[in-house]
Amino acid sequence: DKTQLLWESVNPIVQAGLLQETDEFIDEMTSTFGCHRDNLTATTLNTAKVTKAQLSKWLEEAVDLFTKQAEMIRDLQSVVDISKNEVISSQRDQIKMKDELLHCKNKQLKSIQ
Repeated sequence: DKTQLLWESVNPIVQAGLLQETDEFIDEMTSTFGCHRDNLTATTLNTAKVTKAQLSKWLEEAVDLFTKQAEMIRDLQSVVDISKNEVISSQRDQIKMKDELLHCKNKQLKSIQ
């Protein structure tokens, strides 16, 4: 089954690792600034607490995280697209079978009359 194969390719361990990596990245920033995630604004980041080197490191890590997230989103979109196609195909098969059943019932009815 294509959907199952694709879904398995979006490895749950990788998903969990990406979530953990993202959380750790944000936690490091909030710890440095002593603030909550919601307060990580440009104003907060533009303080003397952080060096240019640290900001550059965080930017590099953010780009890496965004790249991994974008790849995972593309994989998940493929799974969704294939799933939708399989549902449509299944519905098409059901309609065909119902049409055949109706045809047989009509044939039976005509033979009785």
